[in-house]
Amino acid sequence: MTSTRVNPLSRAAPVAALAACLASFVFHITGSINHDSAWSLYSTRRLLSGARFYVDMVEINPPLNFYLHVPPVLLSELTGIDPIPAFILFVMGGILIAFALCLPITRQARAEEPALWIPLLATALATSLFVPMGSFGQREHVAVALSLPYFFASAVRGSGRPVARGPAVVAGLMAGIVLSLKPYFLLAPLLLELREVVRGRRVTAVLRPDSVVLVAVVLLYGISVPIFHPEYLRDVVPMALATYSLGFGVSASEFLVQESTVLLVAVLGVYAIARRVLPSRIEADTFWLAAVGFFGAYLWQMKGFPYHVGPVLALVFVALMPIVTGGPLVGDRGLLHPPHRLLALTCSVAIVTLIFSGGRYPTTRDTDLYALIEREAPGGTIAAFGSNMSLGFPLVLEADLHWASRFPTIWPVPGVWHGLHGAGPTPSPEERRRLEGIMDWTRRAVAEDLQTFGPDLVVVDDRPRKSLFDPLEFDWIEWAEQDSLFRAVWEDYVLLERLGPITVYERSRASGGI
Repeated sequence: MTSTRVNPLSRAAPVAALAACLASFVFHITGSINHDSAWSLYSTRRLLSGARFYVDMVEINPPLNFYLHVPPVLLSELTGIDPIPAFILFVMGGILIAFALCLPITRQARAEEPALWIPLLATALATSLFVPMGSFGQREHVAVALSLPYFFASAVRGSGRPVARGPAVVAGLMAGIVLSLKPYFLLAPLLLELREVVRGRRVTAVLRPDSVVLVAVVLLYGISVPIFHPEYLRDVVPMALATYSLGFGVSASEFLVQESTVLLVAVLGVYAIARRVLPSRIEADTFWLAAVGFFGAYLWQMKGFPYHVGPVLALVFVALMPIVTGGPLVGDRGLLHPPHRLLALTCSVAIVTLIFSGGRYPTTRDTDLYALIEREAPGGTIAAFGSNMSLGFPLVLEADLHWASRFPTIWPVPGVWHGLHGAGPTPSPEERRRLEGIMDWTRRAVAEDLQTFGPDLVVVDDRPRKSLFDPLEFDWIEWAEQDSLFRAVWEDYVLLERLGPITVYERSRASGGI
């Protein structure tokens, strides 16, 4: 009888994958979620209750981001579980579906080269489950995790093996959806498809099931936005173009030398050097090339937020793994015998350290503001005057509150303030009129929301120099009181308490409030 020898990697992989999934689930389910995801959940819940995007909720992000939050919101409402655990379950489910799809895509490759493909798959799963603080559920995290089947299909084809039509179609569908979350993300598939054109020396090399479906999804989504959400292109985008970069952007010179930019250039460079030891490089190159695409997205956005960094670190980590596991670190000539492998290992350890150094996203339940709300307005309605979304979220979900504003944060104001009072070029008369018009509209919108919702509490960022305004000074109440409607409504509010950098006002009981 002939016995079949089972590769140890194949035997241990399912157990390790299950353990990683359970560990990640326990870690995230006992914590909170980032402010962006919390706002998306809340605003999507309002959408399902009849609110209109870009009218009742003035949000800078394209609509797909909110439609992808419909399943966890429905899960929460149908089962009665809180929105945050429902969201975590939804994201975890998406990760597991994507990973399960990677298995049939890589089946032949794993059977022929398990020592290469099993580490690639294991590392891809790990980087999907364990991400830097605040990145779990962010669009960057979801875009990478759910595009893995498409990336693995590209890697398998690069190795000269076929990919079955069914899994390829689903991979292209998933990638098309999540990579449409931000137009910058499309740089990753663009680079991979250009590689196929160069390798095949013909444009028709891109005509594969996954790539065709991906392009079709992107085009259909692009066509649907002006049809179903004309307000986004008509009202929000022009306002964002006029203000967003002034408040959220940094100069190119500052951006290119900041720590996150230098870090990403370094890790991309490490792989470019260390890859020379790989006998076959195209499989790992696939993930590195996708990382270059996400690095382009990082440069395009020019903010350097931590969750913009995550996709590059994750994909380079996957690309480095075949080098790290490809042979012994110590040879006959000592530790430095394989310098490329040692370099890859050092970079991998550094990436893992960065991922775990931040811990989980902080909950608001331990804050003085949460305690004050629970005491004065449990389950009530709040508004916040500030430029940081973290002032209201995930607080609103964790304390089960209602949000009394159409804005997640009053985001147009910092840019307008810099444009009118900053050290940049003096705006032309036409530009000044446009900026002042946006400021007046935003001020009136804040006043109207205050009148409509009548929040029990209003939280105000009272720091002289605030995030996105620095080095300029700005006072929210002084700004808002330039509107007559706000002055009339604000008469109903009195100072309740000062909590460090924020001040909390309550609606007077004489006015029918709390």
